[in-house]
Amino acid sequence: MKKIISSMFVFLFVALLFASCGKNSDFKNALDKNDASGMYTQYMTAKYNGEEIDDYDDLLVEKIENIEEELNKAEFPDSGELNGYDAVIAFLNKYGTLFNDPDYKFESLIEEAGVMVQDAYNHFFRLRDSKEAYLEGLYRMNTQKDYLGACESFKMVEDFDTFDEIAQEKMMSAAEQFIDESIKEADEYYKNGDVSSAIELLKGAKEELNLNVPEIEAKVQEYIEQKAQTYADKAAQAFTNKDVNAAIGNMEVACQLMPDNAEYKTKLNEYRLYVPINLCDEENVLSIDSGDGKIRFHDIQTAVNGKEYEECLEFSFGGPDGQKTVSYLLEGKYDKISGVYFANKRSATDNSPGRITFEIYGDGKLLYSSATITAETIPSDFHVNVNGIQKLEIRFKGIGESYYYGNWVDISGLKAYKEIK
Repeated sequence: MKKIISSMFVFLFVALLFASCGKNSDFKNALDKNDASGMYTQYMTAKYNGEEIDDYDDLLVEKIENIEEELNKAEFPDSGELNGYDAVIAFLNKYGTLFNDPDYKFESLIEEAGVMVQDAYNHFFRLRDSKEAYLEGLYRMNTQKDYLGACESFKMVEDFDTFDEIAQEKMMSAAEQFIDESIKEADEYYKNGDVSSAIELLKGAKEELNLNVPEIEAKVQEYIEQKAQTYADKAAQAFTNKDVNAAIGNMEVACQLMPDNAEYKTKLNEYRLYVPINLCDEENVLSIDSGDGKIRFHDIQTAVNGKEYEECLEFSFGGPDGQKTVSYLLEGKYDKISGVYFANKRSATDNSPGRITFEIYGDGKLLYSSATITAETIPSDFHVNVNGIQKLEIRFKGIGESYYYGNWVDISGLKAYKEIK
């Protein structure tokens, strides 16, 4: 009797095992065919019937890991003809409806499966995203010429991806091309004289890249240094040609490009020493005495010959005589002063009979005496050596023949300057 019972137990166990293996085999068959719907149906039936699903989970983990391994070994063309998503999908389409199912049965199955399956799938999904990022980087770099976007894509490649090392190389290549494009754009700003925009563009380019890569930093810095030296050379040539304003302007650009360059700063300060001081600018006058006569400052005046002159200092007087002294503080910074003096056309119009002279003194010493200026005096240039002079005085003196106003005399372009030798 015991033998009969034992035999029946063994028979039932074998039958149950066979039935279980049969159901498991149905799931495995759907798995081998990459039939997402069939897998989902078999899995959910077993789960609904309260069957043990560990074997199902094991098969799923194995399947996912095999797909991940094949994906990681897959070779993709470097041409970048397809965007990242399409390129990866084209590869995964060989797995039937696992990744190409409008009902998303495979994803639904993963959600119902155990933790081990979900962990395996999440790891696979990271690799899938990584491959997509790499291939998207190729697409942006080679097809769209979007080098910044390519860099962003290459950054997303995982370290367990077989493309990790080459992605770093591709990212460097894209970054260099992005910087090259930025440099070309910056060159256009330089050509148009917009240095600030050029600098801001390059700074912005480095920030957008967000890469702490010495090679890229060095490339940008080298470009900036070359540009700065170009402007420094232009400044030196302008100074040689005695064009102080051009020398200063170019050196200011060099300093703007490289604000910490001590040599450039020194040169800029040296050039600035040669900037003339405008003595026809009232702001530069130290004092005007209270003598008889008037001193006025004009933007433009007309000489008796009809020619117009800019930046003028005018002396006039009324009565039998008049005088006025204008003083400046030169502090020994300048070598010469120069200007043009002339009778204002008003003198001829008013038929004024007066005569005017002016003398220039440096530290109390007479340096220059003008000719007598009458209503008919045409413009005349003058130059005076003021090397080492601290205080400069221009003393006007007018002599009239009546109590009517005398002449109106102007000095135009009166400047003190340091000579470029």
